[in-house]
Amino acid sequence: MVNSWLKHEDDLRAEGWQQGLEQGLRQGILRALDSRLGAGGMRLQPYIDSLHGTEQLETALDAILKAEDAEALARALAVLAKG
Repeated sequence: MVNSWLKHEDDLRAEGWQQGLEQGLRQGILRALDSRLGAGGMRLQPYIDSLHGTEQLETALDAILKAEDAEALARALAVLAKG
């Protein structure tokens, strides 16, 4: 019983860590959108909101940093959001 409780506690800790990482990535992405593309970038927030998991979020951040303009980024994020 103690072992199962400890496993459950470890699972909760890992889940909390994952949620914190995703939240931090989302905040960084929104700042990058605003910094790189201003209002044109911020209109892409719905694409970001549709992404799940650190892998998709990290891919989105890479796309933001490499995008030439908001339209190119919108196309890349649309493909990513469709998964």
